[in-house]
Amino acid sequence: MTMLFKPVVFRPLPRPVRPFPNETLSSYWGRLGAANHVLVEHVRLLSPWRTGLTSDTTKRTDELEILSGEPERSLTLALPELRWNEQGFASLPERNSYLRQWACRLCAAAKFPGQPIQVWALAHHTQVCTRHGLWIGKAVSQPQDQRDLEQLPGTVNAQLRHRRLLRRYGPDLISLAHHAARPFWRSLAGRYYTLAESDPTRLLQPRGSRTGWSPDL
Repeated sequence: MTMLFKPVVFRPLPRPVRPFPNETLSSYWGRLGAANHVLVEHVRLLSPWRTGLTSDTTKRTDELEILSGEPERSLTLALPELRWNEQGFASLPERNSYLRQWACRLCAAAKFPGQPIQVWALAHHTQVCTRHGLWIGKAVSQPQDQRDLEQLPGTVNAQLRHRRLLRRYGPDLISLAHHAARPFWRSLAGRYYTLAESDPTRLLQPRGSRTGWSPDL
């Protein structure tokens, strides 16, 4: 039986898109589609002439290079998933030590206005954007939830000290210290405090009973 021949054109998209540092692959695909006014599932529909029987583009940096107009080196440096798949350790601890979270909305806006971006960050170690003084970690479900820490300079300084400890001792030892201190922070979070939704200048305000929110690092 002869199959109907339906060629699919494979060519660069008209508007190239630069990746954001440590951006997730799904976030980059979404921005690439949005910039070219194409649904992301259509952007990823590549020619069978090039992909053969598979459409797993996470392992095909060359195809993403053609679509995006970005050089392979730039893509590999900026998109961790390309490196993880190429090096074959997608299921090893190095990969599992990262979590998806929203990039600082001000950092994203400086490079790509109006485009929210998700990035890979070291699990539990990136809670604050020290450049803009925004809380970007725990309890942030969308970029608009990132709170201004102008009234809490000690929190920004704590993130800076945390980075120094990471460079000196590495994430494994620091993670152990976090787990050891967890009971203490849980006890503080249970002292009738919760997130203040009505007053953006205060992150915490007293409320009569323990809530589910806690700095569970």
